[in-house]
Amino acid sequence: MFGGGGRGNKGRGGRHSGGGRGQRGGGGGGRSGDHEQLRPKHQLCKYFVVPNLNCNQGDNCKFSHALKSHIQLEASSEIKQQKNNGYNNNYNNNNQKRKHTVSSAAIWENQGMIKIFTGSNDGFWRLWNSANGFTQEFEKQMSDGGKVNCVEVASNFLFCGFDGICPKLPNTKVGMIHAWNLSSPQDPPLEFYMEKDNAPYAHSFSISSLFVTNQGIVLSGSEDSTIKVWQFENNAFTLRKTLAGHVRAVTGMTVVSSASLNMLWSCSVDETIRLWDLNTGDCKHLISSETTKNQQTGQSAGHQAAITSLINFESKGMGNFVLSGSFDG
Repeated sequence: MFGGGGRGNKGRGGRHSGGGRGQRGGGGGGRSGDHEQLRPKHQLCKYFVVPNLNCNQGDNCKFSHALKSHIQLEASSEIKQQKNNGYNNNYNNNNQKRKHTVSSAAIWENQGMIKIFTGSNDGFWRLWNSANGFTQEFEKQMSDGGKVNCVEVASNFLFCGFDGICPKLPNTKVGMIHAWNLSSPQDPPLEFYMEKDNAPYAHSFSISSLFVTNQGIVLSGSEDSTIKVWQFENNAFTLRKTLAGHVRAVTGMTVVSSASLNMLWSCSVDETIRLWDLNTGDCKHLISSETTKNQQTGQSAGHQAAITSLINFESKGMGNFVLSGSFDG
């Protein structure tokens, strides 16, 4: 269910001073208790839907009316049930309409129209067009039917990270990235690979995050714990650097730029945030649960659980921040 623009963001977290690129929620019930009664207001009301905005609770609703939910997209297919020769029929009946997980979404505004790209674990990315009430315009199944883990739209390209099979390693799934030029979508996609002949894939494990800078540099994070830096030249995306330091999946990235420095912020399931100099590839700073924010109280500046996302936030009154989301609550 989509309402409003922005990147997807999971979890709750803190803020870090930085600089200059939302939340996923749903309506549901809360538990009793003074503390718990405060929490549902941070969740969106599922009945506050355009055009009727037909929540009959009004101001008494326990859920937030901060965003209007415009439409719900059925962006994934049903999970096919395997035949079990009559065994465990109750389980199959209860799960006949289960659907694959929608892994990611990206918004593209073009000539006054809003288009949404979605990726799913069923191996498809899909395109939805606002001109026809967000009906499905196109879908593409990735090679080998591997899960689509993330999609990103930038610089007039659609980037898709998915699980694929390398012909030289037919029994092992690897992380693939394809890019479609949206000016000529009928053309074959551009493929990312570490080395064309012996390593024709982007990462050794699944792609877990993608980010494109204002300069068109593509950054890919993976479950192999590395970040790769790609640059477009000679009609191909060429690997320029590999950033190593995280020890678990890289789940989010954002770039803070100044006149002399491009600083990449990355977060990971390893509960850390790292700051990298994109010009040199060096890790300049590490924020973890052991990083002290307040010398007197010993308060930590880091998270104590997997970090799921990062986003740039600029406030005219308070300055620039990088916000982080985590499962530590």
